[in-house]
Amino acid sequence: MYTQYSSLLNNLSLATIFILGFTIFSCSNSTKEINEQNQDSLETATNEKEEIIEVKIQYPERLEQIGDTLQKINLPLRLDSNFVSKPRRYRAIDNVTISELSINFTSKNEHDNWLISEVLKINSLKQSKKYKNYVSKLDIGQMKDASAYILNQITFKDTAVILWAINYSSYEACPFYAGSEFYASLIHQGKVLKSFKVAKYEGAGDAPVHCETFETAVLTPDHKFKLNRNSKCFEEEELIDQAQSKEVIDLKK
Repeated sequence: MYTQYSSLLNNLSLATIFILGFTIFSCSNSTKEINEQNQDSLETATNEKEEIIEVKIQYPERLEQIGDTLQKINLPLRLDSNFVSKPRRYRAIDNVTISELSINFTSKNEHDNWLISEVLKINSLKQSKKYKNYVSKLDIGQMKDASAYILNQITFKDTAVILWAINYSSYEACPFYAGSEFYASLIHQGKVLKSFKVAKYEGAGDAPVHCETFETAVLTPDHKFKLNRNSKCFEEEELIDQAQSKEVIDLKK
């Protein structure tokens, strides 16, 4: 930002002269050659315009309505600890959508597969008006509630990455657990090619022990998910266990 008033006036004057000169050049059909610098700028602008031309994404039939209305976000995408630790309630999705988004779901952790099956079960119970009866018979350690939500999407060329999440909580007694998991589903040519977990927050405990897990992610402009996992367990205030790991998921592979 210019700090001198006189400099600002000079620049405005130069801009005015340039605009007038360009107008005269255009109206008079002058054949003077555009200087090399301006020509390069024009070519760059044209190339940039060509790069942002969007190709219509072809979604699976069951996801067409959702895909066409989802907000598109820019890269890099950051799912940091502040984001994952706050439950997000966007548009709720039903079992048909969850089943479609979780096609070809891959995870090294059985808990992730179990969580998807639990949200499908609880959605079915709610739809059939059997959920209250289910809750009345819960025992410690069992899942009390789980809901799935659609978040937004990233698109590049003819491919989309749809982000969705599950919020969950157990019966309110030790042992207890609650948290959110975030997933990405890669869509290309009308098919879900693969789906996988990208982030997570979970708090759990069985007095006097309590644990906290953060799994954060960044989706970079070269279409790679860079995942970081960090979990800690405490007995009262003393750290008794800690684990960390990293992973990179390349969406182009």
